[in-house]
Formats: sequence, C-alpha cells, structure tokens
Amino acid sequence: MSTVDDELEYATAEDLTRGDIDGGEEDFVIDALRMKVRIRPLSRDQAFRGNKIREEKGHGAADKYMIQHGVVRPVLSPDAVDRMFRRTRAGTLEPLTRKIAAISRMGGEEQDRRVADEFRDEPGSGVGVLASGPAENDGPDTAGEHEQP
Repeated sequence: MSTVDDELEYATAEDLTRGDIDGGEEDFVIDALRMKVRIRPLSRDQAFRGNKIREEKGHGAADKYMIQHGVVRPVLSPDAVDRMFRRTRAGTLEPLTRKIAAISRMGGEEQDRRVADEFRDEPGSGVGVLASGPAENDGPDTAGEHEQP
C-alpha cells in the first residue's frame, strides 16, 4: 500500500488520462523458439476484456488476446496468434503470457497461487492460465484506444 508524500503535487485529469502504459516496452526471449519479441503492458481496459474473455471462452482464448495485444514486435493478427497456438508446444507460450501479465501489474504471488489452485481444480482446462483474477469494469468503455489493428 502506498503512503502519501506531502511533497507530491496533486494529479490533474490530464496526468491521470495520460496513464503509465507508454514507455513500458521491453524485449522478451521465447527460450523454446530461441527468438525474441517486443512486449508492452496491457491497459486496464485490455485486462478487463481479457478477464471477460477468460470467463466466457476459457483460458486459451484469454491467452491469445493477451499475446495479440501485449506483443508489439512483430504485430500479430488474431489469425497469426491462432497459428502460433496450433504450431507450438503446450508450454512454449506460457512464459510469454506470464511476463505480459507481470509487466501489466496483473496478479502477484497470492493471485498466482489462487490461479494455480483454480487450474488444478479444472482438469483438462489447458495450459497457460492467465495470472489475473476476475475484475469488474469501473470506467467508461475505451475500446480501441490502445489496441493493435
């Protein structure tokens, strides 16, 4: 939990709408493929959408959404992500989804334990559980603001 620093200035609406997603890109090595990709954090809106997809369509669909919107180099279409999932081993992309979740500040140790327990209780649910929990949308719909074409 953060503490209030008396020397800090109050944020303006402009400060808050600018957010903190820009500049958070980093390279990530997919060890099994011996290649790297450029990733970025998901926005809060994208995290909500990913959670909704997970609830409605399952973990695999949510992982695909996370990779499509979290990988910026190369830019991946939904078809390209589908091909990746069909042509890679079950655990190959899991470290990538976990890293995107981590830099998006989704989850944490307690959350990871809950997700692992949930995964263990759902036999046959697949590999690649998102490290994120259920969330409720607490803001206006901002569809498309940070999404890739």
